[in-house]
Amino acid sequence: MERKVLYNTVKKAILIKFDFLTNKGYEITKIDYADAPYNSKENIENLYISFTHIQFKREIKLYYVPFQSESNIDLHNFSFTIWDKKNMAHIEIGNFMKLRHKDEYIQLTLRSFEGVFEEKLDQLLDYVVNIMQKYLLDVLEGEKWINVPMDWGGAK
Repeated sequence: MERKVLYNTVKKAILIKFDFLTNKGYEITKIDYADAPYNSKENIENLYISFTHIQFKREIKLYYVPFQSESNIDLHNFSFTIWDKKNMAHIEIGNFMKLRHKDEYIQLTLRSFEGVFEEKLDQLLDYVVNIMQKYLLDVLEGEKWINVPMDWGGAK
């Protein structure tokens, strides 16, 4: 799939699946393709979408990073993070699931799901939205915060 089409497909799916955030008072505050200084509009590497709730001082950051491994395997990695801007704390959804709900944990990459690209993307986004609505709704609504230790994956 051509890179521009790929990004548009992912962006459209995210905006549809995460529409529940706008119903909770979040606004889309950023859609960008450049998160690292070496990226440009011509050399797209990362898709970054941010939803912000001004009153709750919460920000949801979604990153999509496609790349090809050394063995020519297409990898499609995602990161979903909830930020408490007031206290400069964050909850990374994958890490949260790995530490708090290990029996339900699925790695946030398309390789974790079955089907063609669009089907895998749909399943992944449904999984993340379900986590947010099932376990993190109070956090999203500014009612509480959950401290989740960082998983350094042995790199600490």
